[in-house]
Amino acid sequence: MVISSNNRTIYGMQSDTERYTWILYLVLVTLSSFIGDTLILLASLRYNALKLNRFIVAVIQHMAVCDLIISLTFVLPTIISLLVDEWVLGDALASLHRFVEFWALPVCNLFVSLFTTSKYILVTYPLRTRGWTSSMAHVTCFGLWGVFFVVSLVSQLLCRNMLMFDYTSYEFDADYGGDNTYKFDSLWSNLDTSPSPPSVDPDLLSDAGKYIDVFVSVLNFLTILVVILTTVLTLRYLNEARRVSRRSCGSLRWQGILTVLLTGGVFCVSSLPYAVYTMMEHFVKFSDQEHPPIWYIQLERTSEYLTLMNVMSNFYVYAMTIPSFRTFLRIKILRQKKQLVVGNGRVMENINVRKDDSPL
Repeated sequence: MVISSNNRTIYGMQSDTERYTWILYLVLVTLSSFIGDTLILLASLRYNALKLNRFIVAVIQHMAVCDLIISLTFVLPTIISLLVDEWVLGDALASLHRFVEFWALPVCNLFVSLFTTSKYILVTYPLRTRGWTSSMAHVTCFGLWGVFFVVSLVSQLLCRNMLMFDYTSYEFDADYGGDNTYKFDSLWSNLDTSPSPPSVDPDLLSDAGKYIDVFVSVLNFLTILVVILTTVLTLRYLNEARRVSRRSCGSLRWQGILTVLLTGGVFCVSSLPYAVYTMMEHFVKFSDQEHPPIWYIQLERTSEYLTLMNVMSNFYVYAMTIPSFRTFLRIKILRQKKQLVVGNGRVMENINVRKDDSPL
């Protein structure tokens, strides 16, 4: 496979200021995800520092793993491409880049939907969900991993001869031909799309690839609607429960409520622009001789990069809204400082927290 690309002078970033601004943003995404999600996994798996429902904690763990996969195999190669202003990582990583886009990104969105939906069901039907265990959450999440692994694999096989490096977002796209081929019109006529085996119709492969793209786009849009609906319903229910609790001279903490609100809010803010763009893409058409206006290119680029905000936000959301996680971070930071101070003296103390004696 030979990696081709569209026209850099039309679709690429002409301003170094814009390019380095996006680089800094993506570096922040990668570092926040790598450090934050690692701490989330450490806190939940070793120290039991997420004092939430066990089903919710299991979903959070899968979200953290998914964010790590995206940041290291999708965002990091994009940063390198932006730095050198082209793709230099070879065909294998190009295929992996496209594979992760259709595997981990939709799964990440579905995990957020599962998080908000399960939270709503847990608070609305507490007696019926007493039997929900972490094992049930793991089975559900592994099922989502498996389904979209197959979807991404099929998409990858269909577009293996149609993979193009798109300078709009410095990521990979596939041109299946058809009405809206403005990005790759100069390349389509020279592209070798002969299928293997030869008996398979190239038009059939192209149509199948388009259907998968539309399926993923519609699913992402429906996921946003589910997150909005479940978040609003959860907040409405818990707000009423808090009001009743106050009248009964009781109290209801906002822990969990704020977690759902911020998680759902950040997800919607980061995903809605790209959902709008993908819907526009099916209606806004450009001829082979007409290139899209600059605002359309900027809309695609900005909306695609904004979706990555969801990858780095979970650590900050949990640090702000889960007291047990804040306590874990504070203890680790204080003990790290103590270790540095003691290390400058004559004796180095063993101050690592073991699981058995952890205050959490």
